[in-house]
Amino acid sequence: MTSAPVPFRLSLPAAEAALVPALFTLFKKAPMFLIDVEEGESVFLALFPHLRESVEQVLELVGTMKDMPDIHLRVNGMGITDPVRVWQALQCYRESLGYADPSSHCAKMRRCVDERTVCASRDCPVRCPFMQSACGGTTETGSRTESRVGLEKLARRAEVDWCPNMKVSLG
Repeated sequence: MTSAPVPFRLSLPAAEAALVPALFTLFKKAPMFLIDVEEGESVFLALFPHLRESVEQVLELVGTMKDMPDIHLRVNGMGITDPVRVWQALQCYRESLGYADPSSHCAKMRRCVDERTVCASRDCPVRCPFMQSACGGTTETGSRTESRVGLEKLARRAEVDWCPNMKVSLG
């Protein structure tokens, strides 16, 4: 079974990208490269129509930006506070492509996190290790994160709501 294309969109203020010529080069290599305006600011857009086919290129681009201080990276239009976490999650997604059932990779990674941390609930519905580290086992109200809306909010807070595996696990 082939998966439906999952687009991935990176944007970065043009003024920031211009400071590092390698970034401009990497943005231009994207399947689609545009210069646009977001929130009144000129930005470079790298559009990848199918993340699965472009994951290596996306990893290289985010990897170049992950150690830059004060970078204003946006993924699919959402501001990112931790490019390193996005890069790590992209690596995790790339690894999952080697599994017939990517969610089994997510479960395996979750178990690795379980071994290092203590989750308040062993029957927690969170299947992503990045979400689990952002969760702490509770929502803002103190109850377990169970609803689809709660899981979507948690995925956004963990900055992994773009991950195709997340979309499969949320249904």
